[in-house]
Amino acid sequence: MTPVPDFSSARAVLTLLLTLFLASPAWAGDESPAASTKTQVKSPKGRQQLLGEHPLTLQWLTFDKTKPGKATVTEEDGVLMLQGEQRAPNGDHLIVEGMVESVDEKTFVLVGRVVTQVNHINDGKACLREGRFTFRITGKRRYWRMKEMDNPCEGVTDYVDVFLR
Repeated sequence: MTPVPDFSSARAVLTLLLTLFLASPAWAGDESPAASTKTQVKSPKGRQQLLGEHPLTLQWLTFDKTKPGKATVTEEDGVLMLQGEQRAPNGDHLIVEGMVESVDEKTFVLVGRVVTQVNHINDGKACLREGRFTFRITGKRRYWRMKEMDNPCEGVTDYVDVFLR
């Protein structure tokens, strides 16, 4: 298993993002976020709604009566950064962090990492996902749900939710 790098600073996250995008052929022909390091704000209302602290949950932890964690979205020099975690007393946890690439009223795209560790999934080992993740509000929901729900480490579905304040 690849060791999980430390993303405790915005500089480390931006360095990772630039490395990922400059090395990725998936951006060929498209404007790379590395070319424009500012968050694309498609809705000022959506930006305002996303900034600040939000409850954060992974359903496996909530089923075990773990309280919601906290996701914090900050802005520095036009870049929105999200950092959050939910931790259970038994060591299970969810970590979500990275740069918000774009935001509108119902959706935001995060470029970074999502780490889940649940004792009955993947033999209790951490599952690391890195890349682009789309969080969106659908219907009358009061939260953004991560669209990429399939856990790549085991055949289960993870519901990662960032709640509106």
